[in-house]
Amino acid sequence: MGRHSRADRLNIRNENFYLLTETSTQIIFQEIKKLQPRLVIVDSIQTLQSPYIESSAGSVSQIRECASEFQRFAKETNTAVFLIGHITKDGSIAGPKILEHMVDTVLQFEGDRHYAYRILRTLKNRFGSNAELGIYEMTEQGMRAVNNPSELLITQKEEQLSGTAIAATIAIVAACGSSSSSTSTSPSGSCTPSSSPTTFVIMNNTVCPTSITVPRGTQVTFSNQDSVIHEIDSDPHPEHTDCVELNQVDFLNPGQSRQSGNLNIARTCGFHDHRQPDLASMKGRIVIQ
Repeated sequence: MGRHSRADRLNIRNENFYLLTETSTQIIFQEIKKLQPRLVIVDSIQTLQSPYIESSAGSVSQIRECASEFQRFAKETNTAVFLIGHITKDGSIAGPKILEHMVDTVLQFEGDRHYAYRILRTLKNRFGSNAELGIYEMTEQGMRAVNNPSELLITQKEEQLSGTAIAATIAIVAACGSSSSSTSTSPSGSCTPSSSPTTFVIMNNTVCPTSITVPRGTQVTFSNQDSVIHEIDSDPHPEHTDCVELNQVDFLNPGQSRQSGNLNIARTCGFHDHRQPDLASMKGRIVIQ
């Protein structure tokens, strides 16, 4: 256990900051017991290994067990714990879906490597709203909070203007249609199906169509044309194990569309909105032939 020497680059001096290079949860908790810290940061949860599970680090069972151990520690000692996780190329959290369900809050940094600004977005918040976000600037001294985002987002212009106008718009494009390669059933709610036979549309807390039939090997698309975030997962709730290919859809921000994995096995796959699993209008099924 030693202090973080790399903090010298940021000119940070803190006698209460400690770094431990270790992947065994048993050794980590031994050191935590000695220090009794107020905050624990794990980077990353996918690299840890519990002695109670025989599988290798990064497996589904290891990630579940390691996260469970830190969850119990946090609740028993009232210590804040941050679990840093890897993400996939499309920005979703890598590993089993159960990891997101176990924690109280899911935060995600977003940004382009070619720009200095980053957005901290709340994907899940068990104790408050997830509609807020933070904007940060990457500087030589580390991350700096942008206290006035309007100064950054509104005042950037290449020439002098007499004034600035701000407007919020939502564009929704949808049409009814059919195809000989698949069939669909639409709900009676206020939702207009897509012209694509393999696309589900989400509008007004309603998914349409409620059922489609597709050949094996098909990828289905979910298009969120609602004004709120939806989270599409496979049945049953909360395990999401029937058709794991659907779990690739994951979080859908307003205006966002995402595809499932290839549905290669002939079966019937049910799905729901994880954020409101009992809402009938957000439930549907895919019949794979």
